[in-house]
This record gives sequence, C-alpha cells and structure tokens, in this order.
Amino acid sequence: MKRDNILTGFQTIMIMSSSYLPLIFWSFAQIAVAHAGFDAQWSVLGVLTLGVLIAWIHGSLNERFPNLDGVQMLERLYGKWVGKLYAGLYVPIYLGFISLSLYFFASILKIFFTDTPRSVIVLLVCLVAWRGAWFGISALAQVASIIHSLTLLGTFISFFYILVQSQHWWIPHTITHWNSVWNGTYHLLPLYLGFNFTLMISPNYLHQKKEQSGIPSQVFFSAESSSFWLLPR
Repeated sequence: MKRDNILTGFQTIMIMSSSYLPLIFWSFAQIAVAHAGFDAQWSVLGVLTLGVLIAWIHGSLNERFPNLDGVQMLERLYGKWVGKLYAGLYVPIYLGFISLSLYFFASILKIFFTDTPRSVIVLLVCLVAWRGAWFGISALAQVASIIHSLTLLGTFISFFYILVQSQHWWIPHTITHWNSVWNGTYHLLPLYLGFNFTLMISPNYLHQKKEQSGIPSQVFFSAESSSFWLLPR
C-alpha cells in the first residue's frame, strides 16, 4: 500500500468517529424517547453496551488481521467462496445503515433549510460523499480531522451549557417496562450497523506500536460525549 494512504492514529480516530457520532448526538435521544418512553435512558445504556461489544470484536479482528480488510478477513476465516457469500449478505444491511444515516442527516439539515426539499438535500449529500470518495481515504481522513474536531468541540460546549442552564429533574432509577427497554434498544441498534467501516480501513493505518504509538486497537462510540480508544498492546 502506498505510504500516502497510511493514516495517523488521530486521523483514524476522527474518520471512524465522524461516521457515527454526529448522527448519534442528534438522533439517539429522539429515537429512545419515541420507542422506550420513560425507559429511554435504559435503552440507551443497553445499546451502548452492545456497541462496546461490537467495537471490541471489530477491534480484535483488526489487530488479529492488521493487513486485511473485512472481506479478506472473512475469506481467511471461512474460505474464499463462503467468505464472499457472508460479506455479500451484509451488503443490504450496510445499505440500510446508509439509508438511515442519510435520512437522519437530511432531517437535521432540513431544520436549517426549511424551504429545501428533503430529496434535494439527500442528493447534495450523496454528491459530496461521492466527491470525497473520489479523492480517497487519506483526503477523507484529513477533512475529518478538521471538521470533526470542531464539531466535537462545539457539541461539548453545547452539552456543558445545557447541563449548567437547564433544570435537573429526578431520573427514574428503576425500569418501568422491560418491553420498552427492548423496543428502544432494538430501534437504536441499527445506528451501529456501520461498525464494519473499522474493518474496511484496517489496512490503512499502522498497527505496530513501535511504528506508531497512537493507533487505536478499539474505538468505543458514546451517545452523549465522544469516542474512547485503547492503545495497542
């Protein structure tokens, strides 16, 4: 692989985080309340637990097969044809995740561009994404390092302001209905279906500690704050 396509540790974290966190920031609470009601916080905790488990599995695969992408890992584990079949079965799931991402992102932008049709917003987002993909993973990572850092800082400031200025009500510490928790978790989980992006970019960052000290082996995504990472062993 060309040296220009090798990402730094910071770029790796930023490009993975920017794939999920902006949508999670603005969509998690709404979805949780809509489907879990008073048990919204429990459904969020439930899906975060599943998200940490998924992130750990993906991170472990990246460390076990550092120079292979997701499809190549499956071929190594299950054989060429079974691995390709398994990867092909996940394509509709990943397309579903992308559809959800486009819908939620367009809904957010619709707030600021009220007179613009949602279909036009989706089309423009797709064009920008295509243009970014045309320049390659390195260019995307460089942009994400700038944009996501600024948006993350703005989100922290917003959350801190809300925490200080808002009224604090007692949050129930007991579960009202278990069915509500399962229902909320079920509807939140699809936002994590794009986790296999971490497998896609595995060959694009250095895994050896002696060559790069800041490469993450796992990335954990949080609904309220930011992503956390573990240094390689």
